[in-house]
Amino acid sequence: MRTYLDRLFNALDGLLVFVASVAMVLMALHVAADILSRLVLSESLDATTEIVSHYYMVSIGFLPLLHLRRKDLMIKVEILSGLMSARSIRVSDIATDLLLASWFLVWAWYTAEHAIHKTQIGEFVDTTVDMLAIWPSRWLLPVGMTLVGIYCLLMAWRRLVGHAVTDGTRKAVGEDVTA
Repeated sequence: MRTYLDRLFNALDGLLVFVASVAMVLMALHVAADILSRLVLSESLDATTEIVSHYYMVSIGFLPLLHLRRKDLMIKVEILSGLMSARSIRVSDIATDLLLASWFLVWAWYTAEHAIHKTQIGEFVDTTVDMLAIWPSRWLLPVGMTLVGIYCLLMAWRRLVGHAVTDGTRKAVGEDVTA
């Protein structure tokens, strides 16, 4: 089961990072094309601001959160961890994972309710020429939040039952940290 979950989260992580990377490249190309259009044709491309703010930036900001958590790259303060025993660090890590999981899963629930509502009403924004459907972009947050929340629960469970956890730069529980 552990290898299946590891492979699943590896695949999901890779997919989300890929989608966010594609969104970043597309955003750069889209903005460059808009600038070029303004310089050459004295006219902006329609809906550039709306597409950038509702699709590209949301993808770039929220889809890679699972990757950041898996690689232990989220912001953290380790003022006291150097003074703590291995057992205290383990308890602290479990508590942190549970707090993160609850935060992300509550946020996922709220944003999913919002996404459902926006999908039902077919949310759109007016652009200078047409209307742009933005309800699909509302689903990016609940997807990103749910996956990182579930991953945090999995890490808390692994630490609780004593499985070695190597999620990024920190050594696995029970490993010699001086090595």
